[in-house]
Amino acid sequence: MAIDFSPFYVANFYYVAAIAYLVGCVPFALIVGYVGGIGDIRKLGSGNPGATNMARQGGRVLGTVTLLLDMGKGAAAVYLGQILNFPAAAALFVTLGHCFPIFLKFKGGKGVATTLGALLVLYPPAGLTYLGTWIFIFLVYGISSLAALIGIWATALVSLYLWFGNLSLLVYFFAVLITWRHKSNIKKLLDKTET
Repeated sequence: MAIDFSPFYVANFYYVAAIAYLVGCVPFALIVGYVGGIGDIRKLGSGNPGATNMARQGGRVLGTVTLLLDMGKGAAAVYLGQILNFPAAAALFVTLGHCFPIFLKFKGGKGVATTLGALLVLYPPAGLTYLGTWIFIFLVYGISSLAALIGIWATALVSLYLWFGNLSLLVYFFAVLITWRHKSNIKKLLDKTET
């Protein structure tokens, strides 16, 4: 099959990349924190604008709302990408937007929920592998960061056996990105001080 390099096709890629990145940049944790009455989540707990820190500082309800909204923006971006024929690009850029949001001086979340939402729409077997592993590890150990790390790497390893096609490369990128974003958590895990 010939690769389409027509102007409209190429333009669609840039539209998808730009829109997905901006969608990813929406700081739902910050918004939920202010609406929920706890203020700037970046000034509380770990300082991370994500669902786990929100749950710890604002309670399960605010944490769950943040989780669903962050997953939702990943899913919405990929859905748009499917319409414009670049779903994988949408998954990539929405996650980058979440991790490095221009609105927060490129200091965003760790990408777990947004990646999960994106994968559930992009390729459900990958998303369900990630979700299922995360839930299992969290129920066993009760540590969100450990569940996130094992979950994304389990998904990457499964992709070797079930071979998600070119999506495997994207999953491995997400695994490296999420691992890098969890540097401080990994140190605490090694020190046995992570909760």
